[in-house]
This record gives sequence, C-alpha cells and structure tokens, in this order.
Amino acid sequence: MATTRKNERKEVVRQPASNDVRSRAASRREAAPHPVRWTREQYYRMGKLGWFDGKRVELIDGEIVEMSPIGTVHAAVVVIVQETLQKVFTQNCHIRSQAPVSILESSEPEPDIAVVAGSARDYLGSHPKTALLVVEVSDATLSIGRTRKSLIYAQAGIPEYWIVNLKARQPEVRRNPTAKGYSSTQTLKETDEVSPFSAPDTKVKVADLLP
Repeated sequence: MATTRKNERKEVVRQPASNDVRSRAASRREAAPHPVRWTREQYYRMGKLGWFDGKRVELIDGEIVEMSPIGTVHAAVVVIVQETLQKVFTQNCHIRSQAPVSILESSEPEPDIAVVAGSARDYLGSHPKTALLVVEVSDATLSIGRTRKSLIYAQAGIPEYWIVNLKARQPEVRRNPTAKGYSSTQTLKETDEVSPFSAPDTKVKVADLLP
C-alpha cells in the first residue's frame, strides 16, 4: 500500500508538469508576431494625425511603404513621359502625375503617371479607382515596381502598366491583368514603337520616353 501511495503521489506531481508544458507551448504560439495590414481609411486617419509628415509614403497591399526621394533625372523623365502621352491621349481622359489612385481597399499607390478617364473636375470628391494606363519611372524603385506594384495594378484590373527602366533604358510593357499579375510582359528597345492598349491607333516612340 505504501508503494501504491508513492506512485499515486508521483502521478499527481507529473500531471501538472505536463499541463504546464502544453500551456507554455500554447502561449508561444499565441504570442507569435504577425503583420498588420492597413486599410485606406486607417491610412487616411494616420495621415491626418501627422504620422507621415515630411515623408513620402504609399499604401501598397496593406503596408505603408516609405519611398525613396525623387532624383533630378527621375523628376525630369516623369515630365517627359507626361508630355509624350498628352499628345496621344487627347480626348475623354486626362493625365495625372504622382497623384493617388484608390485602386483597392488596402492599396493607394501614387504612380508617376496615370491616364484616367474623364476630366480632373470629375475627381474633386474622390481619387480615381482605376486608370487606362499607369506608368512608373524606375531607378531605385525598379524592384518594387516589377513585383508589388505590378501585382496590385493587375489585381485592380488596370489594362496596361509601363515601367520606364532608366538604368537599362528599356521600357517594359505589361498587359492582360489577372489576379496573379500581368500575363504578358514585353521589353522594348530604344528604337521601338508602342501603341497604348487604350489608344491602339496611335504610336509612341520609345526614345520619346527616355532622357
């Protein structure tokens, strides 16, 4: 009987120890870090509270991304691209430069160029929710332009997305948006011409997009 009592006492001691191990393991699982995805509404509230004062940020797939400062060549090429596209898109649309496009609930990028239907007065109350064409001038931002921005533009159904690759001097034309990204990508040479998807009867010389 004494032996039995000892075994029973041992069992009583062991059982809480096993529970403690499981409890600690569960606590570790519960405490695992996870990313927070912001909505446009939350993004606006933070902006009004001054969180982004002095910073250049964009909301990309729920993440607030601080962008690189705009260099002189980048700034000049944005104007060059805008002036070139203004000769092509002459009716029933206008061109916005580095202005927000509210394309998804968790994304509000500010593309270097967006060709948008209607006039600027149509958007006094809200940002455009889509575009006919989006253009990003990329040097330091080439990686994010090819990946994260390309994906959200495609998911928003924007029919055409151009990346002006300043380092290679080779614009990239992306079309056929899907939920997984653009299914068609064409890299152009400086001597090529391209017809925008939304203006198929026109041609743009690639050289006119480059510095």
